[in-house]
Amino acid sequence: MGGSRFGNPETLADWTNQLLGTDEPNVIAAVIFLVMLATIGMVGAAARALGEEIGWRGFLIWEMRKVMPFWAVGLLSGVIWAIWHWPAILFTDYNAGGGSFVLQMFIFTMAIVPQGIVYAYFTFKSNSLWPAVILHASHNLFIQRVFTPLTAKGEGSHLFIDEFGIVMPILGCFMSLYFYHRARVEGLTKPVVAGRAG
Repeated sequence: MGGSRFGNPETLADWTNQLLGTDEPNVIAAVIFLVMLATIGMVGAAARALGEEIGWRGFLIWEMRKVMPFWAVGLLSGVIWAIWHWPAILFTDYNAGGGSFVLQMFIFTMAIVPQGIVYAYFTFKSNSLWPAVILHASHNLFIQRVFTPLTAKGEGSHLFIDEFGIVMPILGCFMSLYFYHRARVEGLTKPVVAGRAG
């Protein structure tokens, strides 16, 4: 896709360097680094995600659910969540690094909005914000620190990979349809007056 391939030797060398202090790529060192990232790194990622999730899934969606249907809660919370990230896309290095920032914000928004339904499903199903924290932390950790860095980029890679490529919105739409269907089957789409994530 876009001339990219998986197994970026620069990332493997960087991971080896961080673990062993040598620039020569080492697959075993890269695997150990990946395991450490997925375990120890998850703690830091969860701590950062928790700040957002207290607001989004710990408070916002529960209040929205009192006055609107499940699908609207999921989509509107996803829109708010996406807009929250726009300043970072525009004014920091949290973007694809090139191309149109308007296109990147549009694609990012189309990737995040459907996730609002998925995160709302797990929050309402579990009556807890922790599944959303784990999902959010996993997303940030594996997209930003594993999959994107491990992808050797070609000329058009940025149009496909990462949070700013078209693959995420497509997958997000399928996931949101699936979890919306599950929410309907499981009776989670009914408005609730009482109840709060704990």
